[in-house]
Amino acid sequence: HVKAAPVVHADETSWRESKSRAWLWVATTALVAVFMIHRRRNAKAAQVLLGEDFAGVLCTNRYGAYHWVDRRGLCWSHLLRDFQAIAERYGSEWHGRRMILAGGRVLAAWSAWADGHIDRAVMLDRIRPEREQIQRMLLLGSTARFASAKTRRACRELLGWETAMWLFLDEPDLAPTNNLSERRLRRPVLWRSGSFGSDSPAGSRFVERILTTVATLSAQQRNALDFL
Repeated sequence: HVKAAPVVHADETSWRESKSRAWLWVATTALVAVFMIHRRRNAKAAQVLLGEDFAGVLCTNRYGAYHWVDRRGLCWSHLLRDFQAIAERYGSEWHGRRMILAGGRVLAAWSAWADGHIDRAVMLDRIRPEREQIQRMLLLGSTARFASAKTRRACRELLGWETAMWLFLDEPDLAPTNNLSERRLRRPVLWRSGSFGSDSPAGSRFVERILTTVATLSAQQRNALDFL
């Protein structure tokens, strides 16, 4: 189901297997969540989870394991943190604050549309000037001599992500944040803090299966104990 879905959200968090480093991955739609524990945090692992021929739209952060996906939307919660970091650096406070305000208005407009308060045309009209403002600030920040070298690099990198940043404007079913997969990871993170991971590959398979089962049934508002 997930491999064939038109829109998927994906994320990963650290795990332990047999006292060695591993990663817990999740790929989720509105109705199904699939968990996978893998020893690597790379493109090969992401392809195992999503399928090498994944053709849907994927919402993630900017992590490089997903670079092979053709249609990829960025999480705006992460982008706002990038803008905040720019605002906190000497020489780029002015740029960063304006990007934070514009980004907040982008998410507010999308939320108003998602909640049915405005139609999509109005949402696009509201976002257009904010997009121009963010683009202008990134361009200024990428060349400003008074900004730190770190800020200039960050702005240049974000300029290269423009298509992914704004893909949600072209894909009505794509949310601008990756909150869906991050919510799915909250329970496993709490489990990890108490169990410290799994002791064997067999234990990891159980973790994958029980998390997939419980998260999917929860998303479908079905009773996990009855199913089990």
